Amino acid sequence: MMIMIHINRTMAYRLLTLVELAANPGRTLTKGEIARRRKIPGSYLGQVASALARTGLVVSRRGPRGGLKLARDPENIPLAEVLPHPRHDTNESPVLDHLDELLNSTLRRTLEKLTLKDLLAWDRQAKATMNYVI
Repeated sequence: MMIMIHINRTMAYRLLTLVELAANPGRTLTKGEIARRRKIPGSYLGQVASALARTGLVVSRRGPRGGLKLARDPENIPLAEVLPHPRHDTNESPVLDHLDELLNSTLRRTLEKLTLKDLLAWDRQAKATMNYVI
């Protein structure tokens, strides 16, 4: 039984891109700005940006004033839309299947309640803690 969301590199870059866009409401950021601020390889960010645009989470504009911006306000983007659904493996026992389903549904409900706004708040809190000097 495996109840876990593994945040791989692609998912981490996707989340970091969304957090950076959420930190700049209404602004269109270039891929270069996002890559530099979040330390995401530029070549990788192109793939991430395309995937986010296909899901409708971001609006992508081409041209000299092009870039990315959030399609909706951060409080209207639940993490359940960003993170993949947990996998459900069939177990050897109905009892384990039931437990697996229960844990997955609990995780899913949690991801539906958490939003990009929550991630942004945690990001700001982490940066404030890191910059604290005595």
